[in-house]
Amino acid sequence: MGRGRKPPARSEQLWVPDGPTGYEVWSVGGHLTEVLHIPATQPGPVRNVLVFIPGNPGLVGHYHDYLETLHRLSGGNIEVFGCTYPGQSQYLANHEQRVLSLDEQVQHKIAFYDAVSERVGANEPQVPITSSARKRRSGMNNKTAKSIRQQPRVFLAGHSLGVYVCLQILKERPDARIEKVLGLFPTLHSMGSTPRGRQASWLLMPGVRHVLCGVALALRSVLPASRFLDMVRKATGQSGRQLSATTQLIHLAPLSSWMYLAACEMSDIREMQHDAFSRHADKFILYYGVNDGWCPQSHYDEIRRLYPETETHLCQLGVPHAFVARHSEAIAGQSARLLQPHLQ
Repeated sequence: MGRGRKPPARSEQLWVPDGPTGYEVWSVGGHLTEVLHIPATQPGPVRNVLVFIPGNPGLVGHYHDYLETLHRLSGGNIEVFGCTYPGQSQYLANHEQRVLSLDEQVQHKIAFYDAVSERVGANEPQVPITSSARKRRSGMNNKTAKSIRQQPRVFLAGHSLGVYVCLQILKERPDARIEKVLGLFPTLHSMGSTPRGRQASWLLMPGVRHVLCGVALALRSVLPASRFLDMVRKATGQSGRQLSATTQLIHLAPLSSWMYLAACEMSDIREMQHDAFSRHADKFILYYGVNDGWCPQSHYDEIRRLYPETETHLCQLGVPHAFVARHSEAIAGQSARLLQPHLQ
């Protein structure tokens, strides 16, 4: 993973290129935050920036293979930034004084978007190119012309809860120059009333989730590490980086944070925020699953009916909601295809 360029001195970021999990560690909104950063490899100024928001359990490590593949398929023409949710990294969770609510997690992602925008210069004022400026530029040699800063195109992307968070970023930053928002298996509303939401809601009740958390931690403490790893592998179907990220999650602080946030999703994400979505409907590219218990096909049908200006797609590959377990490469291919027409 690349180290990138050092951010401006005024930034709030704490620059630790090799954090405890191999990711960069920034201070974002007062929270130490794991950041996956994959620099663009094409020469010249950065032209496209992707800010990725994971779904719960909010570990950017789950999406490392997906984002790395998307970066490669784009020809290195995208600079990628993704972050782990505060409190849900094994190594940084103890820096949090308490578990964070959904709203607090949203505010953190808005601060993360702001930090990335500052770093790449996406908030710098654009200077209109007049006819006289074009004439001056045409007379420059290639080296001088390339030294002129090019405004990068910024893309948001999210999976599941991350798509809801992207909508909140647009809601709070309505004038931000965001080109498109790629939403994978989006959970924009009605979380608790979906088929999977109804199954999960009772498991996430305070007493029940505390018992489940205790059982998971007890198994981790009594089983040999290799046997526990094998148990998680069989339960999740994960391997490699995804499996490593999941096993790191099964500690008291991150597990409590994950389950509390999941409970907040069930109770807080109810009605579709039509006012906010309608203002930005033409920016969204939404990718739905056919048999997704978290965002059923009826959600896809509703968006197509109410917002014809939104680009919507229904997955024909049979990929499940939790695509990172086995289908990172396939969804990265679909994502690259959908983003390519909008890259500069």
